[in-house]
Amino acid sequence: MMVYRLFTAGEYDKREKWINEMCKKGYALKDLGMFKYEFEKCPPGEYYYCLELLENLPSNPENQDYINFLRDEWKIEYVASNCNWAVFRRKEIGGRFSLFSTMNTKISYFKRIVAFRIFVISLLLFLGFSNILLSPPNSGDIVFSVLEILIAISILIFNIPTFVKLYRLKKAAPY
Repeated sequence: MMVYRLFTAGEYDKREKWINEMCKKGYALKDLGMFKYEFEKCPPGEYYYCLELLENLPSNPENQDYINFLRDEWKIEYVASNCNWAVFRRKEIGGRFSLFSTMNTKISYFKRIVAFRIFVISLLLFLGFSNILLSPPNSGDIVFSVLEILIAISILIFNIPTFVKLYRLKKAAPY
């Protein structure tokens, strides 16, 4: 079964929850794209899913070692990925699992997410403002530049929950 669903960049928790709800209804995730999710029938609740933003693509040798470690040591199966976002699952009889062994690893994970998003926002703002400053008067480039700035602001707004989550994790960390 193919399902098309849009999740914003900051909604990875909702995406993970939705995939687990689909599994509880008897549909196991088989593959995914940017907005496309392919499911296959399974016994309801057979798997528990987790998403993780990997530092590199899953095909990277470092990530292959990590994926093999999860499979061999924890019986956690790599399902699919979209860019650096990877989906892992384990049979529900093995219990729910977390890919973070400590609070510091979870904080490090969220720092990676936030750093990438801040880079994208900064790049869009830089390009937008530099186009405005360097474009000749009455140029159509200004419209494009304003659009870039508006996209950067919308990305920032959509990611406020991620920034808040990182702040709360840091505040709760025992160090």
